[in-house]
Amino acid sequence: MEKKKLPDLQITELFLVKADWNRTFMAEIIREKTENGTDIIRGSVVINEGKVWSLAGNEEELGTYLDDICIMKLSQLS
Repeated sequence: MEKKKLPDLQITELFLVKADWNRTFMAEIIREKTENGTDIIRGSVVINEGKVWSLAGNEEELGTYLDDICIMKLSQLS
């Protein structure tokens, strides 16, 4: 019996970025390792007409950065 080759899959993690309880956006994160073995988490989120990115060493830090950027972006639109 022949083994079937599975297609290459890429897993995307999603989490919420929030400016307040009424304004939340879906972000995606990508985990990577640098050449020296350090873990890096990249995140991006589309906020209305724009997209923002951030880097961090862990999920909590990334969430804080993206929440703060989201608040700043939305305050510019008001």
